[in-house]
Amino acid sequence: MLRSLVGSEMCIRDRYQRRVRGTLIDRFMAQSMKSVLGPLAAMASCWLLRRWSSGGSGRAPMVLWSSLRSNFAARVRYTIYANRLEKHVVIKNPGGKEGSVGGGACSLPAATTAEDDTFMRAVRARNAIGKIPLLVLPDGAAIPESQIIVEFLERRFESPAKLLPHDPESAARAQLVARIHDVYMGSHFLPCLFRELSPEQTELGLRWIHHALDALEGLHPGGERFFVQDRVTVADIAVAPTVVYMLVSGEKLKGGTPFFNRPKLKDWWACMMRDVVWQRVYAEMESMFPQNTEEHMFCGRV
Repeated sequence: MLRSLVGSEMCIRDRYQRRVRGTLIDRFMAQSMKSVLGPLAAMASCWLLRRWSSGGSGRAPMVLWSSLRSNFAARVRYTIYANRLEKHVVIKNPGGKEGSVGGGACSLPAATTAEDDTFMRAVRARNAIGKIPLLVLPDGAAIPESQIIVEFLERRFESPAKLLPHDPESAARAQLVARIHDVYMGSHFLPCLFRELSPEQTELGLRWIHHALDALEGLHPGGERFFVQDRVTVADIAVAPTVVYMLVSGEKLKGGTPFFNRPKLKDWWACMMRDVVWQRVYAEMESMFPQNTEEHMFCGRV
């Protein structure tokens, strides 16, 4: 009887130990699988999320209505090239004489667009503002204004270029430079330098241009550096395309150049011209310079 009880106790104890060992092994295996599969699952989720958010295969690309003549469109193309977004954003540039008044110059009434300028009429059919650049999303929604497009692309995709700094103070400084350009320089340089205005209109516009250039000279940190941080930002790509045209046709500027009495801007330009992506955009703009000096690069004065 005693032997039977001892045997039963040992049997129960053995079953219990096996069950405990089995449970521990099961837990160990589950934990091991979790430790292995967890990171893999997280990586897969991140990959799928990035693929979806960046317009992976099966999603129609965005379309940028651009122009190689447009100083405003140039900053958007820089953003696309710097972030390697060519497969996500198709760039459309006009051919021949279409897009005749260039990018930011499309503030002219739609009625002044030539009837055979199908490019600009297509732009205006997609957005009431009717200006280049214009970003059209796969669902047909349109985003005008170059700075808005640049910041949208920076936030929409993972941006290795980081043209819009993450640091709030640096971002504000970069956006301020772009804003000064857009409001006080970019909106005046085209009519003042490339159109026949009244002397009063020309003088007023040139005063704003010089005022903006002086402000940018004051905002630059000095030396052969970019405006903000140690890399190109929205500040640099806003100003540089307009400087191209000022260097080509800046006879009306003091000293005939935007760098007259502005050594910091001159050093900044030297720094900018060493940037590989900017060299690509600059070459595109340079390709539009007329070989025949009698042919205006904006295809006619208005």
